[in-house]
Amino acid sequence: MLIKNTTARLIGTHVGPSGSRKRVSLRPGNNDVRPEDWKIVREYAAIKALLDEGEIIEPAEKTPAAAPQVTSLAAFNQREAVRLVKETVDPTLLEVWATGEKRREVAKAIEAQLKKIDPRTAKAGEGELGAEGDKGDEGDGEGDDEGEPDADQGEG
Repeated sequence: MLIKNTTARLIGTHVGPSGSRKRVSLRPGNNDVRPEDWKIVREYAAIKALLDEGEIIEPAEKTPAAAPQVTSLAAFNQREAVRLVKETVDPTLLEVWATGEKRREVAKAIEAQLKKIDPRTAKAGEGELGAEGDKGDEGDGEGDDEGEPDADQGEG
């Protein structure tokens, strides 16, 4: 499911007990989060506060963004797909979306967003996307209190 972080900072937390290596990291913009992980994390007091303040936004039920995994933009109209792409800074998620994307404008938006994030992630050429670059921040699982989001800032 797509969870949107409206802040300019990385929000991260453990899923489960303190010291757990499993984490949810929310980069600014859209993030694909496993529903079973989100069900746990959304109950943490700090995450609830961010939801209440509108800093984290959950998708409306029964929308394509509420799907268990958003591995394709095919369920979104072109306008909505381009908007989602422009609001996403996770290069791994963008590369997943690029695979099989047939709409030229959406593919161009993905290519432009990847170049904006890291010019090295996109190949020169028509609509071809590179597989190089950052493969996402899985976190190291160290130094966090149970249920409390990190205030990680920086380049990830």
